[in-house]
Amino acid sequence: MKHLTTQQLQTIERFLMEHYNLHHEDFRMEILDHIACEIEVCIQEGVSYQEASKFVLGKWHFELKPVLGKTGVPTCVVKQMYAKDWMVYLGFVLLFLISWSLGNFGIVTIEPNPWLSLGCVLLGFVFSILIQKRFHKQKNYAMTFYTNALGNTMLPNIVVLTLAMLFIRRDFEQFFSLSSYSFFVLAIHILIVNVFFAFKVLYYNKASKIQMI
Repeated sequence: MKHLTTQQLQTIERFLMEHYNLHHEDFRMEILDHIACEIEVCIQEGVSYQEASKFVLGKWHFELKPVLGKTGVPTCVVKQMYAKDWMVYLGFVLLFLISWSLGNFGIVTIEPNPWLSLGCVLLGFVFSILIQKRFHKQKNYAMTFYTNALGNTMLPNIVVLTLAMLFIRRDFEQFFSLSSYSFFVLAIHILIVNVFFAFKVLYYNKASKIQMI
């Protein structure tokens, strides 16, 4: 099989950097290897390098297209992360619905202290900020994905934190028929989501260090 020249490989790598901003070298080299192999297969079948590279790069376009802007995470990485964690996300939803229903149907009648709910929200909020500040320079796209996910929880954190303060002042009950148990369920699940994403950032940071050894 005919292999691509160094110049051709450099041209493809430059294309990947210019069009998809693949700044993490390990990932870029992996993608470059896949693309080069596919181009070489096409050339082996009698297709010219120009046509083969155009066809293969076109096929990879959607997979490499960044999600949420030019500096976002490539689509293929996002799909991979969701494929790994979809059962966890489903578990979060089911746990929330079950916990919420237990209170609404009167099966659970406890009334947790609103300060406990506020503590859960504050803990998740502060933890999220600390992780994002500590790992603002991500070492791989997995870290970028989960750091962005933590960033996306900031708005729910702020909303629930505000509601918690209103709840403590008892102003909340004047506008919403929400028990302290239901609010505690909401607060604890916000905390769980924050801890999960933070754990993922720490995990992939450790994994990147192991690869460097």
